[in-house]
Amino acid sequence: MIKFGIFDESEAEMLKKCVIFYAAISAKNINKTFDTSAIDSITQQKVKRDLLPVIKTKDDFELKTAKKLVKEYIKNLMVLTKEEKEFLDRFEMVNTCPICYLMMRPF
Repeated sequence: MIKFGIFDESEAEMLKKCVIFYAAISAKNINKTFDTSAIDSITQQKVKRDLLPVIKTKDDFELKTAKKLVKEYIKNLMVLTKEEKEFLDRFEMVNTCPICYLMMRPF
């Protein structure tokens, strides 16, 4: 997306915050390591069926290269700060044990 100018590096921090928020609200068990192994299951057939119909240019899509670039980008982007880790921990605690969360809060 950066390569094609959909967004630029200055928006990376906002992208990171969006990914963290989505991770928090979309799963019962939050993936705090932002594991990218699911990317390996993407096949050329899936790209042909799901991606190519929605992109403007029909250039050759190098799946192997794209997987490597995306995994590296996510690895670098999703290094969580102390505050981001705390946010996910608290969000998870509220969802799994609201009374525990209330007991930890200072009054």
